[in-house]
Parts: sequence; C-alpha cells; structure tokens
Amino acid sequence: MSNAFLSTTSSSPVVKRIHALDGLRASALLLGVVFHSTLAYVMLPGDWGVGTAEPSLPLWWLVHYSHNFRMQLFFMLAGFFAAMTIDKRGVVPYLRDRTMRIGVVFIVFMYPIKILIGLPWVQGGLKTGWLQLPPEAEGARLLDVVIGSIRLESWPFITPAHLWFLYYLALIILLFVAARFVSLTLLGDRAAAWQSKVAGGFYWFFSGWLAPIWLALLMTPWLVNTPRFTLESPDRGFALEWPALFIYGLFFCFGWWLHKRPALLTIFPRRWVLFVLLSIMASSLAFYLELQRYVAEVTTATMWIASFANGLTTSLAVLGWTGFFVLFFSRESWLMRYLADSSYWVYIIHLPVVVAFQVWVSNWDSMVAQLLLINSATFIVTIASYHWLVRYTWVGLWLNGRRRVRPG
Repeated sequence: MSNAFLSTTSSSPVVKRIHALDGLRASALLLGVVFHSTLAYVMLPGDWGVGTAEPSLPLWWLVHYSHNFRMQLFFMLAGFFAAMTIDKRGVVPYLRDRTMRIGVVFIVFMYPIKILIGLPWVQGGLKTGWLQLPPEAEGARLLDVVIGSIRLESWPFITPAHLWFLYYLALIILLFVAARFVSLTLLGDRAAAWQSKVAGGFYWFFSGWLAPIWLALLMTPWLVNTPRFTLESPDRGFALEWPALFIYGLFFCFGWWLHKRPALLTIFPRRWVLFVLLSIMASSLAFYLELQRYVAEVTTATMWIASFANGLTTSLAVLGWTGFFVLFFSRESWLMRYLADSSYWVYIIHLPVVVAFQVWVSNWDSMVAQLLLINSATFIVTIASYHWLVRYTWVGLWLNGRRRVRPG
C-alpha cells in the first residue's frame, strides 16, 4: 500500500491517481445526506423544517462530531486536487474548469434548490404546527408562499442554503491563486527553492505525532470567537464569516502542501485508529461543554477549552479518516469510482429530498424507522436521478468534467 500511489523516480514525487482520496471526497459529501437527515431530531421546530423540542442526545453528538470535520475534509481534498490539476495542466485551465463546475453551478442551482427546499419546509411547518401563515397568505399556493418568502431576503442576508460551500470554495480558490501569483512574481527565480523549503517544513510539522495539535492551535483563536466555540455552517448570507474563511482556507492550503509531500499519505494510515479514537474523545468533551452552556455560566476557561477540543476533533478526525481510507481503499473499485462520480450531484440535490421525506414520516412513532426510510429513499432517488439524468448526459460533462459512455 505504502508506495502504490507514489512514483519517486524523479527529484519530486509524482502522484498517480489516488483512489482512496476519490472515495474519501465522495464519503465527505455523502455523509452530508446522513448529517442533514438527523437534524430533524436535533434542532428546534422552525430552525429546521421538521424539528423537535426533545433532541436525541446520541444523534446530537453524531451531528456535533461529523460537523466538526466533514467540510474541512472536503476543503483539504479540494486543495490537494487543485495542486494536482495545476501541476498537470496549469493555472488558467484549472480556473476555467473551476468556474464552470463551481461558479456556474452555484449561480444556476442556488435559487431552484432554495425553492425546492422551501416547499417541504413550509409544508412541514404547517403540518407540525410551528408555522402560522399571515392572513394575507391564507389560501395561497404553496409555491407562491415560498417564492414570496425568498423575495423578502435582502443583501447580504440572502441564504445560499447548503450550497454555501461552493461560495466559500470559489472565494478561497481565488484568494489562493492570487496569493500564489504574487509570491511567485516577487520571488522570481527563488520561487522553486522557497517552495521546497515550505514543503520540507510542512512535512516536518505534520509527519510527527503532534500534527493534530498544531492544526488545533491554529484554529482555536478563531473558534473562541464563534457563538458556540465551534465552526457553524456559514449559510446565513453572503457576508463573510471570517472564522469559516480562515479554517476552510487553512485546510485547502493543507491539502495543497499534502500534494507536495505525498509521502505523508504513507504515515497517516499507521495512526488512523489512535487519531479516530482520540477525535471521538475530544468531540465528547466538546459536546459535554456544549451541553453545559444551557445549564451553567460559560467561563473564559470553558470557552478556550471547548474551542481547543473542537479544533482537536477536527484535526484528529481529518488525519485519522484520511489514514483509514488510504489504508483500506487504495485499490481501484468500480463502486467507489461510481460513488465519487455521483457524490457531487447527490449533494447538490439531496436536501429538498431529505426534508420532503422528513415531513412525510414526521408522524411515525419510530425514530429508527424514520431515519432508515429517509436515508435509504434519499440515496435511491438521488443516485437514480444521477444515473438516468446526469451520468450519460451533458450535465455529467458539466459537473464532473467528463460524460460517461452508456454501456451497450
């Protein structure tokens, strides 16, 4: 496994296709389906389309844990594949590709997705009773109610819903490419030597056992200034949330330099068990401190401990789960390849489907049955739509950069 994806015949390692990272990126996105399916049992009515006044503590912990690393992992992989693409094709083709597959996707999908989310969201509010329409909206079509509520949004408080990650990814790419251009322009002929020194320092820091602590220390001062001492989804509008921009940008840069020192991918698998177990422990501490906010006064010490615990959860989970996938999924698999291809489409369209099924099963007695139905039905619907409407069409070419040839 250790050298299956590294070629070191030249002075700088060349990374071949790493199937493990394709699978890891797909899993980070597909975990979003499970994550959103649990929010109806964690968030209050009104904060979610179908909420609850009695949150499930196990699901609340699962939400807390997965939210602490899922999108950070995605941004790390975005940085890794950015370095791979720029090394292979150059900056301009990379930016052209990102414009089409991130910028245009965000612009085209944002409002249709918001409308599709709004329809079951309003229906869920009416069904469960947390939403009361004003008299002038009584008898109005559900679609008109949803569009009317969207029209009430004003800049910059226009929510991009769960597509916020495309907005932040586009910003981070532009900032990173601009900073890279300026640094290369200023350094000139010294750029290669400077990059080699930075890559060497990066390897020294992150090849050791204290790597998660370095990352956590970088995040802690930003997390301590957030309302809950953890990084919440920056989905409230287009005004920048600086902790999110810094932390997601940090992991994008981490992924970039990981590509420059791919030998680290042979180290993480040796430590994945310890790192994952420690991430669960750190998350449990942070979750306990989160619960204490509701029953006790938050002290300065608690703020810093909770912020560091959340940062440590993120770094341990990102490195641990990366090691897990490199260890067990480095061989090519048609199933993992298919999930990697479909995950982008599935993530874009899944939330309206999730909320619709949550509304449908909201009066069922069994929470377990509800979750099983919501997740299984959502994956069936979204993957089927990918297979028949996207994979072999121009939409697949647009989203994935290639159109698959239909067998037979």
